Amino acid sequence: RGLVLNKLELYEEAIASHDRAIEINPDDHFAWYSRGNALSGLGRLEEAIAAYDKAIQISPQESQIWESRRLALRRLGFD
Repeated sequence: RGLVLNKLELYEEAIASHDRAIEINPDDHFAWYSRGNALSGLGRLEEAIAAYDKAIQISPQESQIWESRRLALRRLGFD
């Protein structure tokens, strides 16, 4: 559900959906990653990076998470 809401750019609703998924399974790296994407869509980049960091902690081999984190850092002015 959260992924569809992200695609529809309904980011606040997506975050709520991801939060529910994380409550059910705190080790769901994809829920953390998708939560980061929704936060990034809202321009809440520091929070997005924190969500990406949690996803990376759970599943460090996922390159798409690292890339999204890098892009968020770049948007904050870090290169």
